[in-house]
Amino acid sequence: MKRVGGPSVPVVGAGAIRPGPPPGPPRPARPGPSPWSVPGPAARPGGLRHSRWPGFLLLLLGAGGFALVVAAMRDGPGMAWSKSVFIDITAWVAARPAWAPEVAADLAVLTRPTLLCVVGGAAVLGAWARAGFGAGLRLFLLFGVARAVLIAFAVAFATPVEGMPDWQALARFPSAPVFWAVLAWGWLFTVLGGRLMPAVGVLVAAAAAAGRVAVGDDAPVDAIAGGLAALAFWGAVSWVAPGRR
Repeated sequence: MKRVGGPSVPVVGAGAIRPGPPPGPPRPARPGPSPWSVPGPAARPGGLRHSRWPGFLLLLLGAGGFALVVAAMRDGPGMAWSKSVFIDITAWVAARPAWAPEVAADLAVLTRPTLLCVVGGAAVLGAWARAGFGAGLRLFLLFGVARAVLIAFAVAFATPVEGMPDWQALARFPSAPVFWAVLAWGWLFTVLGGRLMPAVGVLVAAAAAAGRVAVGDDAPVDAIAGGLAALAFWGAVSWVAPGRR
């Protein structure tokens, strides 16, 4: 062995095998994505939007049905049918045992303005609790837009009243309580979650509309038009701004 400036190393022939450089520190792990990068919708829970097709189909159903009702009213047979059915239904309910008018009255209560305000407020708070303040504010603003749409309907179908300007005359077509019932109950059940829950809300509103017709609060054509107008508005909202999953 031969000492070459310190530690002894084996010598092969005339030259010495010098030690190599000491091993360097281990490489750090590759950093993850930059904190400034925005993850795609697939990497973010709840980032995918619902399909627009159900909203578009609902818009077509509501708008098409409403147009057919308006055409039937203008031709005359639709109005005559509505009046005859209105009389027949109210007479049939009045002739039933006491439970039938009571059930109809209880269903009609579901369209009372105070209750609909509570239901709409619950839907807004539910959307806020489930998806954040933005979702609750969005639903609140949608109710405001629905109010403007309903005012436009009232002005378009207003019947002039003596001593009142045309724009102040109120019309019962389409039925405002049924319009609000479909939106308030439908959106409340939508906030609860589940694919079939919106349909359950619409069925509740339809039962309430039937109760209004049975107790004489609305003519059938008014109730049908109010429900179809609400479906068209709901479909338009779902088509233009679909919610997130």
